Amino acid sequence: MWGEVSVRGFARAKDWDVVLLAPLLAGGGGGRIQHPGEKPRLLLSLKSVLRNPLGSLPNRLDDLLGEVSSVQMLYPEVVIGYVVVLDHGAFGKSAGGKAAKAGGEEWEEGYNRFKERLAHLTQRRPPLWAQGLIEGHWVIEVDSRTPGLFLDLEATLEAGEAFFDALVGALREREPLLFLDHGQKSL
Repeated sequence: MWGEVSVRGFARAKDWDVVLLAPLLAGGGGGRIQHPGEKPRLLLSLKSVLRNPLGSLPNRLDDLLGEVSSVQMLYPEVVIGYVVVLDHGAFGKSAGGKAAKAGGEEWEEGYNRFKERLAHLTQRRPPLWAQGLIEGHWVIEVDSRTPGLFLDLEATLEAGEAFFDALVGALREREPLLFLDHGQKSL
């Protein structure tokens, strides 16, 4: 079973949750590091905001920008996706720093602002190749206070399908040889 994979970036290596390296080398075991000659083709970062959302959400965006920019400096053609679980039932602090229960207008504004800013970062397509932008994101919204957990299960599944379609589409455009059938020759 594979764990996280450490991928070199310009500033430092980062452990990515899901990685497609090519050429792939045989191996196994827990976490591993990128080997010489391997190039990341697809990277996914999986995050969650389960406590103190108003304090955590801006930090998540800053982390994303740094991680993505660093790896894109070495591998500008890499496809990057970002998945985040937002718990609308999370406890934390209000903007004023006082302990607060989940919910309310202030919290919803914070979640909406985060999703809006994440959408602005999700536009990495030719000719817009700026470092720090990504090809896809998937926000999974849950409420740990409710038995159904998902705020809108159908919308969550649709968004997930669109997310993976966008990543595969971007990967297919940049790395068409990865999609050849066995025995099929490139043009």
